[in-house]
Order: sequence, then C-alpha cells, then structure tokens
Amino acid sequence: MPCESSLDVALTQRLDAEVQEWVSRTFTGSVLVARNNELLLWRGYGLGVREFNVPTTPDMKYRIGSITKQFVAAAALKMQEEGLLNIDSTVDTFKVEGFSDAKGSQITLRQLFNHSSGASLTWGCIPDYVNKEYHATKTIPATNRELFHRFADKPLKFAPGSQWDYSNSNYVLASIIMENILGYPIQDYIQAKILGPLGMVDSGFDKEREIVPNFAHGYSYDKKTDTWHHPPAISRTILGVVAGLHSTVHDLYLWNRGAIVGDFLSEESKDAFFRQQLVRSEDPGDLPELYGMGIAVPTKHNGRTSVAHGSEVEGFRGIAETYAEDEGKLSICILANNDSLKLVPMALRLAAIAFGEDYEIPSEEKKEE
Repeated sequence: MPCESSLDVALTQRLDAEVQEWVSRTFTGSVLVARNNELLLWRGYGLGVREFNVPTTPDMKYRIGSITKQFVAAAALKMQEEGLLNIDSTVDTFKVEGFSDAKGSQITLRQLFNHSSGASLTWGCIPDYVNKEYHATKTIPATNRELFHRFADKPLKFAPGSQWDYSNSNYVLASIIMENILGYPIQDYIQAKILGPLGMVDSGFDKEREIVPNFAHGYSYDKKTDTWHHPPAISRTILGVVAGLHSTVHDLYLWNRGAIVGDFLSEESKDAFFRQQLVRSEDPGDLPELYGMGIAVPTKHNGRTSVAHGSEVEGFRGIAETYAEDEGKLSICILANNDSLKLVPMALRLAAIAFGEDYEIPSEEKKEE
C-alpha cells in the first residue's frame, strides 16, 4: 500500500491542518494531494460509518457521482481509437430505436458529451434536477434503456451547439449508442479498457444489492439542528453510467496521473477530451464556466489551469482535480460522505498551500458553509 512522502513533512502538516479546519465545518471523508508523483497527503477524516463509530480511512470507497462522466467520455474516445465510432458522427447514423432521425441528424456524439446537444429534458437536469419526476422515480430500479425512454420522445430544448445545459440525459443517450455498437454494457467496457489497465482495483459500478467492502455510508448534515441523518433513498441503478461509479481518492489519483496527464489516451483523444466548448453566462454553483467531454477546464490560481469535475449524489460529494500544466502535475482528490458541504473552496485552499500561495474563500462561499 502506498504511503505519504517524507520529503516535505512541513507541507504535509500544513495541508493536514487545512483539512482539519474543514473537519470542524463538518467535512468527513478522504483526501489525497500529490505532486511530482509523491503523495503529500493521503488520509481519512471523521467517520465512515456513524452508526458504529467506524473511522474513515485513506482507502475508503465512496460514490463518485458525476465524476463518472469523464470515464464514459474516455470510453467513447477509446472506442474511436479502436475505429468503432466517430464522436463527430450524428446520432441518426447510429439508428437508436425510439430516438427520431429528425432530432438525431442535428446532434453529434461530441455534443452529447459536452452537454450542448439540446437533449437536456426531464431527468437529471440542472436546474430541473430536483423536478417531481426525478423524486417520484429515483427509488425505482431502472435499466439504462428505461431511463432513455423517459426523455426519448421529448423535443430538443434548444438547437444543438447553440447553448450549454448540463444534463444526465446526454450521457444516457450516448451510452445507449455505445452499447449498441459494443453489444454489451458500457460498464463492462470501462472496467476492461480503463479501470483495469490503470490499476484502479478499488473502483467499479454500483450494483443494486451488492455489498462493497470498505464502503463509506453517506449522510447529510442539518446545520439548523446540528444533527446528522441519512439522505433520501435512491436506487443505485438510477445512477448507472451517468453517476454510478464508486472509487477511492487513490484510484482517482491513478486516473488523473494516467489519463489526464499521462499517455493513456492518444494526443488526438486528449485534444477532444479537454477542448473547451461553451462558456456559461451564469454561475449555478460548483459547475465550471468551461467544459470539455465530461470534464471541466476552469482557470484558477493566478492563471493556472486545472482539469476537474465535482460530484454530488445523495450522501456523498467529491472532486478530482489536476493542474495539468503545472510542472509537478498537482493532483487533488477529495471524496466526502457528507452531501451538505461544498468541496470546491477546500480544493482551492489545498492547491494554494501546495503552490505556496494565499487563497481567500469568497464571501458568498463562506455564507453557504
């Protein structure tokens, strides 16, 4: 099992002290900070299972929610490298049963992956993520195709390529296309072609009744009453290929090191993966202003560019971030089993400490803590 580097004990202590500050604000989870292939910080904080006072460990597993999307996008790019598809082909060329050619002829696969397709409709959309249909059905097990049929016959929300609208619907449709080509579940492809080769042995897709060893329980914190409670129930199958992976901070570091800054993907694939698509005109919270294929490309810390994605799913939050242009390839991975605390400010503070800089949490973020 890897361990923290002893090369810069003082830096590790500063990073740990910063996380302890967030623990006092109800953070509980695992944190990894690495640079120059050295683990500067890799620790667990708080409780992984509150009912039995089980401490969180560095290698505890968590649901990683929408961080899953970059793995689905990378799978499409791997399939393109293998000659199985072209991300600039229109959806109608794949003949998806239940999705009209009239709509499909306007949308490319690339637009599905960067959320500019207009197929952002009823389920899992922002700001419609909390709509009545989602809450009425989220406890009911559903296959990927059943999720697809919830929006397949709806009109497009806008002309493809003209706007940006984050939606799980895009990834459901894209995964249907990929599975039609493969002839088997996309989860199996991701396991065989991505998780396995990268050595991500503690990652996998949730199954409805599976018991996963060393898996954290998810919680919510009520600031008004100062109490912890279980979040609303959700079927693991609803998360599916959109947000259904579980992982550890170390596995996400292996992903960052191999796929984000390494040569796991071809240069052509990485260009498509990171290519900035559309700029959002409003700030909905944690979401970025620039988006590639399942991953954000925001600019932070005196112009340094990070590649990142956050997640929020009942009981859990997460963020996986890499400063790919930094000489040391700084990587920050945070997974929390508390869905009530934003992690972006925490990640920014840790990055600032690693870079030897100051970072003041914006006043609007402080108000929401």
